[in-house]
Amino acid sequence: MLRQLAIIHLALALVGASPGLTAADWSFEEAFRLYQEVLSGKTQLDQLSPEERRLVLMVHEAMSASEEIEGHDFSLRDVERRCEVYKYDEFYGEVECSGSALRPLERACEAYFYDGQNGELECRGSDFRVVERKCTISMYSEDYGEIDC
Repeated sequence: MLRQLAIIHLALALVGASPGLTAADWSFEEAFRLYQEVLSGKTQLDQLSPEERRLVLMVHEAMSASEEIEGHDFSLRDVERRCEVYKYDEFYGEVECSGSALRPLERACEAYFYDGQNGELECRGSDFRVVERKCTISMYSEDYGEIDC
């Protein structure tokens, strides 16, 4: 949980650097409170100002990206940091990760390249649906690409 809060705090600090937002608009406590109110149904998203909506959505993205993938001991952040793709032909590649916790992902998923330089992950079954939806691949060399979630 502390890691999630640190990620949210960093995301909010970056938003605070945006023109038009004051320090009050991007305070960590305020953004997290708004997020909790929207999540609980106490406040509707359409009742918030555009700045407040942006903060709530940033908190949601930060929380989602740092959450563990259900049934596994790793998060999207771990996939992003510890995995890469080896491209073995024009359209397909293999997921390679460091650490045994990510082995189920390596076995279930492969890369599909739709334009040679950019791609997405395709996984068997529904365990890694969130990975398929939130992660993309960008090639950094002829044979290897990074995973961005």
